[in-house]
Amino acid sequence: MPAMYEKPNLDGHDVLYKGKRYWVFKIDKNHPFQDYENDCSILVFDKHCGAVIAWCNLDSNNIYNGYIVYGQGSVDIQGETPKSLVECLIKKSKWIEKN
Repeated sequence: MPAMYEKPNLDGHDVLYKGKRYWVFKIDKNHPFQDYENDCSILVFDKHCGAVIAWCNLDSNNIYNGYIVYGQGSVDIQGETPKSLVECLIKKSKWIEKN
């Protein structure tokens, strides 16, 4: 079990949001992270469990779109800013926990 609030090992990554529990950061070929750079350009890292929790991209309208895994499927998340993306993730995570 990872330590409480484990920070991701980021080397030159553009960090878009640093909350107490969740960090949002960009990835690309020059700044990879756990081989996710072929699937998305932005990750949400949950420091509480020490893992990536959401895979996202910035669309042509500058809206952050992504998903979190839920069972055998996924739940979409969206935000106008990295912070609002995390707020959506928290809201959807609470919904998942209730259902």
